Amino acid sequence: MRPWRFGTTLAGTLFLVAVAVLAGMMALSLGPTHPLMVLWTLVPVPLVFLVLRFRTPRAGAMRVLGYSYLGVAALLTVMLWGVGWYFSDVLKDGALVPDRAPPKYDLKVGAIGEGRVTLHPTSDAKADGPWTRDGIWGLEWNAGYGRVGRIVEIDEDEVVREYKPTSGGVKEGDLARLDSWAFAGDPLQAFGIRFREVSYSSSVGDFPAWLVDGTDSTWVIFVHGKGAERGQALRMVPTMARLGHPFMVITYRNDAGVPPDKDGFYRYGQTEYEDLEGAVTYALDHGAGEVVLVGYSMG
Repeated sequence: MRPWRFGTTLAGTLFLVAVAVLAGMMALSLGPTHPLMVLWTLVPVPLVFLVLRFRTPRAGAMRVLGYSYLGVAALLTVMLWGVGWYFSDVLKDGALVPDRAPPKYDLKVGAIGEGRVTLHPTSDAKADGPWTRDGIWGLEWNAGYGRVGRIVEIDEDEVVREYKPTSGGVKEGDLARLDSWAFAGDPLQAFGIRFREVSYSSSVGDFPAWLVDGTDSTWVIFVHGKGAERGQALRMVPTMARLGHPFMVITYRNDAGVPPDKDGFYRYGQTEYEDLEGAVTYALDHGAGEVVLVGYSMG
């Protein structure tokens, strides 16, 4: 065999062995009922290639069919793996890697009157975004925080809402955003409710939590959602304090300023449960008779 023919045969065989392995791996991972189980039909591609190289069929139609099979097998496998690779990166960035990007201010503050504020949606705001929805929301801007309530007037260019400042002074022209948490800071800053900053541990390190003391033996533990912070639970703090239940508002791995998971990814409870388990252990060790869990989203 001439050296060039040997080289091209070896390269083609190795490439098609890789195609066969990748196709088999995809078919095996998808399971026997998936339509892409047909990928098993691509596994013999190296053998078909070698037959075509060393025992070329006399019939031209068979050669065309054989090489067409090889081409389709290679193209389909490369396409499927390429698409899978792309969307795995999309999934990783959108769902697994903690997002530390600063908040997007998508509203522009207009007129500010007695107990009212006018907000104009920018090009970043959704037409049916929070600015169009009634209820109590936080109003956050770069230098402060306030709270908006009932919608007084609304059209496609602006909304007028009830408004109460809580920290800082918003000015006309400031960029802002609506925040579903509605309260900022900690229990003392938001409601004047005293709390203690305590620490509990899990397999990856120590984690801070707010602890509000109470008289009941049933403790409540609040667990925020993915990418959120303890402030997500502030809406519930006054009610829980009135009921007399001791309660903790905890953190868990991959939160800002606390130990990350070993690979830095969210695991949707697969590993985060250990941190919650550490908080429950803390509660039981400090007198809890029963523990009630309150979770937001992934929490």
